Formats: sequence, structure tokens, C-alpha cells
Amino acid sequence: MNAVDPKSQIRDYLERVTRHPDLRDDQNIFDDGIVNSIFAVELVVFIEDRFNITIENDDLDFANFASIDAIAAFVARKTGAA
Repeated sequence: MNAVDPKSQIRDYLERVTRHPDLRDDQNIFDDGIVNSIFAVELVVFIEDRFNITIENDDLDFANFASIDAIAAFVARKTGAA
């Protein structure tokens, strides 16, 4: 994987803002108390800006944002990279 890989970019962002450098790709960042629902807004803004996508109301499901893997899969679906 290289630095432009979406999963790497998502991991870098989450590790930086949460100060948890050891996040697993499948770790549920909400259930594990690493972030809260208020942070979800910041995460949505990051994803929209970084990957040039629009997140619609129908996309606002915690399952899409629960882990690095889930976010990367969501980004892939939205960008057609799946």
C-alpha cells in the first residue's frame, strides 16, 4: 500500500486526531470509545474533503464509519473503486 491508498489516509487521519497510534483496521472506533457521535461530523467532513465525495443523508449510518475497514469500503463504493 502506498500513501495515497484510501485506507492509509483514513488510518493516518484517525490515528492523528484520536492519538491512538495502534488502531486495528477492523476496530470499532465508536464501540471502543475512541470517538463519539459528535466526532462523526468531523469524520464526514474529512471524508468528503479528502476523497471529493458527497455523503448523503442515506449514507449516515454508523456502520459506514465504524472502523478503518468500513470507512475504506464506504469510500470505495462512493468513488466507484470497489
